[in-house]
Amino acid sequence: MTPRATYRLQLHAGFGFRDAAAHVPYLASLGISHVYASPYLKARAGSEHGYDIVDHGALNPELGDEADYRAFVDALRAHGMGHILDFVPNHMGVGGDDNAWWLDLLTWGEDSHYADYFDVDWEPLRPELRGKVLLPFLGEQYGDVLDCGELRWEYADGRFALRYYEHRFPLHPPSYALVLDGAEPASLASFGPLFAAEDTMPEHTTRREAAATTRRLLAETEAANATALVARLDAERTTPQGKTLIDRVVEAQRWRPASWRVAAEEINYRRFFDINGLAAIRMEHAACFADTHRLVFELIGRGDVDGLRLDHVDGLYDPIGYCELLRSRAELLGQPMYLVVEKILAPGQSLLARWNVDGTTGYEFMAAVTGIAVDARNEAAFDRVYRRFTGDVLPFAEVALHAKKAVLETSMSAELNVLAMRLDRIAQRDPHTRDFTLGALRRALVETIAAFPIYRTYVTGAALESADRTFVERAVATAYARDAARESSVYAFLRRVLLTEHADDAVRAAYVEFAMRFQQLTAPITAKGVEDTAFYRSIRLVALNEVGGDPAQFGTSVEEFHRQNAVRAATRPHAMVTTATHDMKRGEDVRARLAVLSEVPSEWKLVLTRWSALNRPLRGAVTPHAEYLLYQTLLGAWPIELLDDVAPGPALDAFTERVGAYALKAEREAKLRTSWTAPDQAYEEALLAFVHGVLDPTRSPEFLESIRDGARSLAATGTINALAQLVLRATAPGVPDTYQGGELWDLSLVDPDNRRPVDFPARGAALRALDDALAAGTPREALARDLLAAWPDGRIKLYLLATLLRHRAGAGWAPDAYTPLAARGTYAEHVVAYARGPAVVVVPRLPRTLAGERVPVGDLWADTALGLPADAPNRFRDVLTDRTVSARADGDEPSLPLAQTLVALPVAVLEPA
Repeated sequence: MTPRATYRLQLHAGFGFRDAAAHVPYLASLGISHVYASPYLKARAGSEHGYDIVDHGALNPELGDEADYRAFVDALRAHGMGHILDFVPNHMGVGGDDNAWWLDLLTWGEDSHYADYFDVDWEPLRPELRGKVLLPFLGEQYGDVLDCGELRWEYADGRFALRYYEHRFPLHPPSYALVLDGAEPASLASFGPLFAAEDTMPEHTTRREAAATTRRLLAETEAANATALVARLDAERTTPQGKTLIDRVVEAQRWRPASWRVAAEEINYRRFFDINGLAAIRMEHAACFADTHRLVFELIGRGDVDGLRLDHVDGLYDPIGYCELLRSRAELLGQPMYLVVEKILAPGQSLLARWNVDGTTGYEFMAAVTGIAVDARNEAAFDRVYRRFTGDVLPFAEVALHAKKAVLETSMSAELNVLAMRLDRIAQRDPHTRDFTLGALRRALVETIAAFPIYRTYVTGAALESADRTFVERAVATAYARDAARESSVYAFLRRVLLTEHADDAVRAAYVEFAMRFQQLTAPITAKGVEDTAFYRSIRLVALNEVGGDPAQFGTSVEEFHRQNAVRAATRPHAMVTTATHDMKRGEDVRARLAVLSEVPSEWKLVLTRWSALNRPLRGAVTPHAEYLLYQTLLGAWPIELLDDVAPGPALDAFTERVGAYALKAEREAKLRTSWTAPDQAYEEALLAFVHGVLDPTRSPEFLESIRDGARSLAATGTINALAQLVLRATAPGVPDTYQGGELWDLSLVDPDNRRPVDFPARGAALRALDDALAAGTPREALARDLLAAWPDGRIKLYLLATLLRHRAGAGWAPDAYTPLAARGTYAEHVVAYARGPAVVVVPRLPRTLAGERVPVGDLWADTALGLPADAPNRFRDVLTDRTVSARADGDEPSLPLAQTLVALPVAVLEPA
């Protein structure tokens, strides 16, 4: 069943399957066809998001058991709904003691059944790490941890391990001999030679079977003695002999524990970004694919799951091939499967035709909708304001490039080193490239990855896509031009490898393998460098600093917005379209407010100057950059309940804490004055003191009154933008997705702020009240006017969303129907409109320039009219207000006068009357 409208639910221990089931009737009433569920396979205990899966073969017990899950699925089916699962194929949660595959890998190393499931470099540069997995989970250096006795002995069921807080490090069975040497009684010690002998057995399978037998016998005959031994060893762990034993045992393992700081340079398993606790897994390995998908295919096969959203698909070895395999397996089950990918597209980029998916999750739509609300004509003026206040002069592209290089050289340099070694091995095979130094190759990789204009290419060894060739050649050329110590032959070699150009099949195969590995690195480097670093460094107008967006692009033209919609309608009409996600940097209505600043750069300059002067005594060490971001954050996220009164109380206290947490995260992500790995405590304390000071009514009454007035003005106009983006999302080609709680005002900030609990009962009651009012005979137009007048309570947003989703369910719009419509007249540039078959959608843009602080309705539109297709009907009914409007003849083309079309509301969705 292809979704018609989705609703994202964040599941966790406090909101499980039964909770979701309880709210299904409300979602059905809202017009939702499918719940879009966050990952619900077994994740790390206490996970708030579910992306740290430790067992793909089980449901997350914190969300409920099989009966609870069945109640959720049955509730959906009872209301004619389905659900989409957010599936995580790229990585698993590791460390801890709850991932059986990972523990087996640590136990047996390269001989583990799961050695090929994880992406481990068993031949790293440092000889002492060869054949081992580096475990960067220690809080301090290994020697200090050893001295402090933080490595504890553990025994259970015939297995010995060392434990470091929540982390369990299982011992390689032959090394049990070290533990049992000299143990009392002799019957316990006699097991030592049995375990030691296993290391000399020729076959791994035999060794495992022997170890299992010996461990079982140990557990059956010597459990009490082994437990007593471990208790004694643990008591002696800080003595010289105790530490020596632990160190000897550690040296005999298939793993090596290390400080978390070592990870950046020496970690030898591929991770999700730079998170040590999330290890990449290899979907290109058939057994790994089968084991990770067994349960999800079972759920699809029995009709419980209607589709998948694939998380971080660009981290996979062959994303397109993986999606093709998913499709083919689903077809074997006889079940149609909706499939969308979390994929960030660069401006102007589209999914390659060979992606066998329904589309993306809609980041590009979110960026485009925000972009058309930004006044591109004011870019130069806005630049001057930003640069004068902050001193930031680098264009965003430069900021992003430097940030990507910083990530490559710091938190993800280990991944870079592995890639450089792979390239060096290829170079050493050819006399013409053998003299290239490892340093030169590594430098070329840094420059090329940093210059990469998109997240990744999709080279596989098959015929090269022209777009992929263009992106590679552009990146290599840019990198070469920027490298002061450049060697043209090195870059020419790298270009050939990435484009897999070689006549010899064996050499070309090595090129292909390298190119595919290279592609797996460009995506996380771009994500960490751009989204998680540059977005916090270059903050000119943070409405544009959103996942899928490009802050350098100050506004999106209406023509480009139409082009994207038309392409989606023609090629992937069931792709998701959204304006809010769990990954967003700030809520959709925060962006709608902040976009208004682009219309008033002069006013923005004046208030910045005033606020900075008022707050100078409180600023201390806080940078102008942080101060600039704070003012945008306050304006955008200012709570509705504080628009009229900023007196001390719970609302102001809660907002202060939220803003303080956000400001701290933003500064750490920027990595300029402080960071997650090297926090500057003095600066962070100064920053939090500044936030609390400016939001203290007793210390900053004048500032609070001024910014409250600014927020109130911005919120009123931002409401127009918010309603416009809602109408566009609900009517554009694609599947409209609503992020949980977003049917009322969404003034959240980046996670975890955007994962706060949602008051579903209040939303349900509000929707029922609206339905009751209509059922009692209240005219839609009157209701719409009243709701718009009372916009702070958010019901106008709920009303529009429910009305449009319900209407769309029965409207019968062809998925590929889309025709851009142009306006003419005095305010034509303030109109965005299109036809979906016979239906017409019209919304305003740049409302502050158009109407000041007034609502852009009625005569304000003067002579502005919307051109219609020649075969358009003569009369239309607005589904939002029930008003009818007649088209007028305007030469050979009919048109709609907007003064008579946008009367009760500033937006309209018209159907033939």
